[in-house]
Amino acid sequence: MEISWGRLVFRPLNLADDAVLLRAEGMARSMLQALPETPVQAVGINFGFREQIPPGHVLAMFNDVDDAELGQQGWAIGERKLARRLTRDNDALALTMTYNGESVDIDFNFHTDTQANGVAQQAVEARRSLRLRDAAIDLLRQTYHLEIEEDDDGD
Repeated sequence: MEISWGRLVFRPLNLADDAVLLRAEGMARSMLQALPETPVQAVGINFGFREQIPPGHVLAMFNDVDDAELGQQGWAIGERKLARRLTRDNDALALTMTYNGESVDIDFNFHTDTQANGVAQQAVEARRSLRLRDAAIDLLRQTYHLEIEEDDDGD
């Protein structure tokens, strides 16, 4: 758990372990229940993945039409970023993909705006983090044809 000005973050180290994710989810829910008068502006459930050796079809998404023109003016592209706002049923997703010339980072931010603590508690309803993690993995597999491998350094 990390506490900073205006933000409370629960950061499980192993997203593949259901029990660890459910524990973080339960801690967040307990905190919201213990502080019912505390205003909550948003709840986000975030997952990040790194593709160390991105396949060609993923790299093709980062092809820009202005590469040559930028190069002619002396500009070098250091990072390319694609951002999408998606919705499905009651879920809102900010999907960001960043290519740094070597690897692609894919960040999922499932986001719920709220002005009431009760709505925030619903955003961390039981097992929602598992459902959203699985939705992120399904999106990686079905849309981008990527497979998730276990990370052996805890990142």
